[in-house]
Amino acid sequence: MKFGFRNCAVIVAHPDDETLWAGGTMLMNAQAHWKVITLCRKSDPDRSPRFFRALGQLNAAGQMADLDDGREQAPLESRLVQDTILELVAGERFDLIITHGPAGEYTRHLRHEETNKAVLALWQAGRLTAKQLWQFAYGDGGGEYRPVAIEDADLKI
Repeated sequence: MKFGFRNCAVIVAHPDDETLWAGGTMLMNAQAHWKVITLCRKSDPDRSPRFFRALGQLNAAGQMADLDDGREQAPLESRLVQDTILELVAGERFDLIITHGPAGEYTRHLRHEETNKAVLALWQAGRLTAKQLWQFAYGDGGGEYRPVAIEDADLKI
């Protein structure tokens, strides 16, 4: 498959999601300009610096936000998630945006689901500009096994 995208974004809930779910695609297509947006953990003294080190390995730029990611996982207002994304993207236009799948990549992680909903809503409304939007396609059988690629996904890389 020829990767015909130049300016790409990966918008995820947590630092390390970009590596887990899109790192291979990013490394296989290093000629593209990659920007990674993560919505949580900016003030985490462990994960924040590791995120920026990972971006160096992925040859990507990136930004972090600090939305609540505490143990309680109280739902976030969709408007807050959308506004946070728009602030970090700052009007950039992309050829491709990659983000979480509608149900996340493993059983019940609310922040993954909220990120997907926000990115999809912004893209459909034309407030987040990209020629294409890809969603991760992994599942874990309701927690029965570690996440694997969904066999009947529209695209498998």
